[in-house]
Amino acid sequence: MPSSSPAAAISMTVLDNSSDRVDFTELAAAFRAAFPAWRAPWSEATFANFAADPRILWLEARSQSGDFAGLALAQMVGDEAELLTIFRSPTAAQSGIGALLMGRLIDRFKEKKIVRLFLEVDEKNVRALALYARFGFEKVGKRPGYYRVSGGVRHDALILVRDFAEPK
Repeated sequence: MPSSSPAAAISMTVLDNSSDRVDFTELAAAFRAAFPAWRAPWSEATFANFAADPRILWLEARSQSGDFAGLALAQMVGDEAELLTIFRSPTAAQSGIGALLMGRLIDRFKEKKIVRLFLEVDEKNVRALALYARFGFEKVGKRPGYYRVSGGVRHDALILVRDFAEPK
C-alpha cells in the first residue's frame, strides 16, 4: 500500500455535506484546469449539488496558505461507493496529492464499512491508471466511447473496482 503522507505543506478537509465553506466557482475553475479536453466540465451548480447530497464523501486538499490543491468526491450507496472524481490543481503536479486523496478516501471507506469502490477512468489517462493500480484497483469492464473530449473525439472508459471486504 502506498504511503499517504506526500506533502507536509498540505492539509486535508473532510466535508460532510457542509457547503458553507466551499467556493464552488474556485472548484469549477480548478476542474476545468485539471480536465481541459472535456467538452462539458462540471459547473458551480454541479459542485453545489454534490455538497448538498448526504451520500457524497468530499475530501479537499489545500496548501497551508489555503490554496486549492486537490479534490476527491465519492458517492456511497449501501456498502458500496463510486469515485465520482479525483483531481489536483495543475500547480500541485508531482506533489503526491492524488495518492494522499486516494489513501484518505480508502481510510474513510473502511471506517464507514464500505466493502467495494468502483470508478471509471479514461483509458488514455495513464497517470490515473498508474495511481489506481498502486492502490489495488482491478479492471472489471469497459464502456466504449464513454468520454467526449475536444474535437468530437470519444475515449473508452475502463471500469475499475477495489474490494475492501475480508476474504471469508
